Amino acid sequence: MREPGQGAEGGDADDLVLVYTSISPFPAEAVRFVLELARGARDAFSEMVVEGKSWRCAPGVLKDASGAEIGMLVLLHDVSSMKAEHNRLIAVASGGTLTLLAALFSFIFVLLRRTDLGIRVQQSALLERGEYLSATLRSIGDGVIATDAEGRVANLNKVAGELVGWPAGEAVGKPLEEVFRHVHAQ
Repeated sequence: MREPGQGAEGGDADDLVLVYTSISPFPAEAVRFVLELARGARDAFSEMVVEGKSWRCAPGVLKDASGAEIGMLVLLHDVSSMKAEHNRLIAVASGGTLTLLAALFSFIFVLLRRTDLGIRVQQSALLERGEYLSATLRSIGDGVIATDAEGRVANLNKVAGELVGWPAGEAVGKPLEEVFRHVHAQ
């Protein structure tokens, strides 16, 4: 390999490669890479890492005035700073995404806790109300039968149970017509 102003080095590569470079001396790994590229052993627009730097290689065919191929031009572009910037942007974006996800999960957690607390308060209030109504029903001196929306016995007090002849535990869930037979006395 020959570099401008310097003697040939690189053995059998001297006849195949003429290097014009700002990298001095041109790294041996890069020479091997370019030779593989020239021989078609590597894909075009490949990347390589030499001495900690990333290089993007863009090959092109050189032709003379008659159109005959006379060689190959391989451009090496240092993309290390672009890759570092890309990695930094990914890190910043990932950090931002994780922060947003954490905030979203925190918001959902707080929302669910408040909803759960509200449901528990409502359940407790319904339970107290049911106990209050049940105590009121048991203490009434008259017979009272309570039904659900479908007309089934939901509750009856002791006096109603004695009047209809049904114990309270057995009457619950039965149709009202089965438990209470209404007869007109005329």
